Amino acid sequence: MTHHVELLKDTDLWVYLNSINENYAQRALVFLEKINPLLDSIIDFFPYYTRHDAVHGREVIKRIAQIVHPNCLISNTEESLNSSEVLLLIMSSYAHDLGMAVFPEEENQLREQFGLQESQDWKTSSKLTQHLRENHSTRGLVYIQEKAQEIGIPQNLVFLLGDMMKAHNLSINEMEFQLGKRVAAEEREIDLKQLACILCIADSLEYSDTRVIDGILDKLKEQSTYEAQVSYRENMKHISIGDSVAIGKDGRIIFSGTFREPEVMALAHKTIDMTEEWVKQYCDIEENSEIKRLRIKADAFIRNLELPGMTYERLGIRMKKENIITLISSNATWSNDAGIPLRELLQNSVEACRYREHLTPSSQGYSPNISVIFDREKHQVLVSDNGCGMSRNVILNNFLTVGNSRSEEATYQSHGYNSIARFGIGFWSVFTIAREAIIESSPFELLKPHEPAETNTSGYSFSVNIDHFQDYSIFKPINRNPGTKIMLKLKENVELDEVFMSLQNQVYCSTIPIQLEIKNEVYKDLPISPKSIDEEELFGARSRLAKANDVLVYKWSATKNNVEIVLSIAYREIGGKATFLMKDQINSISQVLQLFTNKQSVCGFAVPLTIGKLSWDIGRVGEFAVNIIDPKGFRYRLDRRTILPSEEQTVAANVTNQLLHEGYREFLKSNNVYNPEDIFSLNQQSRLHGGEVVDTYTKNALSLALINYSDLLCFKTFKVKQSGDFNTEKAFYYTIETLQKLPNESRFFTCQHYKFSDSRYIEADQFTPFIYNLLAANDNVEESSIYVIPPTVEASILFDNCIEAKIHVIDISIAGGSLQAYLMEIGNTINYDEHPWVITEVTGRWSGTIYERQIISSNMKTQFVFLGRYRLIVKQGSKLAQTIRDYANNGKLFAIAELAKKLQELSNGNIDSKLADDWPELI
Repeated sequence: MTHHVELLKDTDLWVYLNSINENYAQRALVFLEKINPLLDSIIDFFPYYTRHDAVHGREVIKRIAQIVHPNCLISNTEESLNSSEVLLLIMSSYAHDLGMAVFPEEENQLREQFGLQESQDWKTSSKLTQHLRENHSTRGLVYIQEKAQEIGIPQNLVFLLGDMMKAHNLSINEMEFQLGKRVAAEEREIDLKQLACILCIADSLEYSDTRVIDGILDKLKEQSTYEAQVSYRENMKHISIGDSVAIGKDGRIIFSGTFREPEVMALAHKTIDMTEEWVKQYCDIEENSEIKRLRIKADAFIRNLELPGMTYERLGIRMKKENIITLISSNATWSNDAGIPLRELLQNSVEACRYREHLTPSSQGYSPNISVIFDREKHQVLVSDNGCGMSRNVILNNFLTVGNSRSEEATYQSHGYNSIARFGIGFWSVFTIAREAIIESSPFELLKPHEPAETNTSGYSFSVNIDHFQDYSIFKPINRNPGTKIMLKLKENVELDEVFMSLQNQVYCSTIPIQLEIKNEVYKDLPISPKSIDEEELFGARSRLAKANDVLVYKWSATKNNVEIVLSIAYREIGGKATFLMKDQINSISQVLQLFTNKQSVCGFAVPLTIGKLSWDIGRVGEFAVNIIDPKGFRYRLDRRTILPSEEQTVAANVTNQLLHEGYREFLKSNNVYNPEDIFSLNQQSRLHGGEVVDTYTKNALSLALINYSDLLCFKTFKVKQSGDFNTEKAFYYTIETLQKLPNESRFFTCQHYKFSDSRYIEADQFTPFIYNLLAANDNVEESSIYVIPPTVEASILFDNCIEAKIHVIDISIAGGSLQAYLMEIGNTINYDEHPWVITEVTGRWSGTIYERQIISSNMKTQFVFLGRYRLIVKQGSKLAQTIRDYANNGKLFAIAELAKKLQELSNGNIDSKLADDWPELI
């Protein structure tokens, strides 16, 4: 027998087992003897972890004897454990982490699976260890099933042991239902949930310093990686507490410890917090057991953790819960939108139905359904669903616990269900419109596999009223179909119709059937995906004007990579070609549109999505609706107004951009305008009346265009001929790809605006002919390489991406005044991804983007120019440019905004005295 086997024989559990069943006691020894080499090998794969071997298993067994009532280990008492129960506790104490080992017969298969060579240090490969850690519960179960007879497990206890082993990887809710089945051994019913709770509590209280592997601290001190530091603190936590965890005579759990580092002490408190929460919930399950076996109390743990020489205050921020509840249930948090509270409830219902649908066998005939009924007479709203429902445990620890979202639990997500919930406070938004919420819920997990989906299960009803804040809840047992019903009694000053209308602006569609109803008056089914945008929605009261102008509507829809989209474009036909102009050929077709905001959603719930730069302005010539089907990776900010950045959000934005251009491309092809000249004209027409913004930094617009719509980014150019005349010149049209095929020495000129000496501005497009003629008069112009581009978004995109772009400041006399013209010279060498000439973007007294570029001017004081409102160009290599770069590098964005504002005033002839003192060379 090994040393570990002899140590097991000294434990109270084994001694008791041997006294009531010698055969099972011997089986326990054989079991440990057989699996001990595997347990010992775990350290090879997790060298910096605390022990998960037989030493840890024995400590768990010792702890079990401490946390159960003494009568559990005395024969013939009401609380007595039978031999099967004791054997399960002993075996699971050793085997619950067994799957973290690599079994000999699978070494080659795992190395091949993860591409690992035997000559390498393959055992600590991150891919392998992640696989072992995430799947150790399942792996251990498979091993004991295959080796049961060899390693001494009674065949009738194999699946029970498997359930025990996976218990510590289950959420409390999962344990409650998955281990709630009625099982038997030795002609007696066994409470498997209770046994699992005993094991999990003992495991969570195993803090002994024996878990620290000899020599590990010295190894960790030599490493500076984040992972090594985490492991060091974890091991020091066990050393600092050691065996100073005890069960008091009153059943309270006592922790003592002495620490050297505040970080380790903070980790210890955090771990004890989690342990305390787990033990409380395990004790809640024990309360429902017929025979009570735990001697511990779920009251708050007693802690005496000391940091000699320092005063350690555990909580630097203290909160008054009444005030926190008031805050998270106020419009200060929820943006004063009457639809958001019901959106939150609907989102919970949709997620509950999706979760249940994912886990329910088809034989039960489950059909998800949600309804929202507005009752004017009773001034209340009822939200009902037949989703997964909630157990008492989930109600207490998730639904009514602020900041604890069930959807964030790893076990909940492991079922393949992706949620967009995050903060665990959504329910509390209902109190912005309601004075009381009455809830009924029962969990679907109580259904037997053969029972129909609508069979009643045991649940609870309770109410929440924050106007009369109380520290308790009254739960009334009920029987009802699985799911949840929430009745909101609205505040007197809340308009029911406003809530109804606002909700429709929050939820556009749903794959789970949702019915909205104002009782006895209005009934509406939400579509399962974005519905086609028809003429009535596009034109509304302007339908007559649209008809008078012969306006047509092009409709298109598609689904691609988790994104579904519908698109409607308003247009007219002239000579068999599409146009975005009215009959007068001057005004935009936007005059007939209601111009509603385009609908963007995740799982049908409204949210603004960043879709990137488009080649055309869809918002002025049509409308689209886009929905992200699967919410994986999407997370809202607190008030649901914004999506947090993520890789999935970036991918969805790019796909949406692609689809919008695919739809536009099909529109162009079907209307005989799929050529650079017509595309350029339509793009310009779509931006009429304020859409042509050319004075802002275009960021990644060019790289996005090259990926998604290089054929739709089109340019109008005029080739400059020496002594040529603009009035006789023909325009040439290029896509971005054909433009770049022009000779490398090609140069393009455009402009932002002209400014008279009296600060009057004249828009640049009025001076495109003048630019042409000015360049044509230059003797140095090479006829084949100079082009003029009218000032457009496309011209700004080229300027922002050109490596050698320059600004020419030209003083001329025209139109009865002295004029200063800013000519932007653009080369044919483009950098798509990085723009090192962009110094920074700022907001403040002045907002915009600052570039460092060549400025060519006859005036030596010209160190900066403003290209419109939002672009400041500073002279390359100047003192001004270096100062702004220094500010940016040091994070002094406020100083940059202040300086930019003074420069803007200076450009308008207003001299700031401080600027004159600091920068006399600019005045």
